Amino acid sequence: MFAYVGVMSNPYYAITDDEGDFKISNLPPGDYTLTAYHVKAHGHFSAGVTQTIKIEGDKAVTANFTVEVPPPAT
Repeated sequence: MFAYVGVMSNPYYAITDDEGDFKISNLPPGDYTLTAYHVKAHGHFSAGVTQTIKIEGDKAVTANFTVEVPPPAT
């Protein structure tokens, strides 16, 4: 048995759906750094990939990440 555990110091996080889409609602206005992490791509030696966004009022913001996951070892 094994498990993936993510501990957050705030209530603002998301897990992607089957299409890789995610939504984080009710963020207060401000500047934020988003991090995308995939255990097979980043392992234990990387914090993942990051992107900075700015939330202004109720304006929607789009963030796109590209994470290259290596093929399974044969």
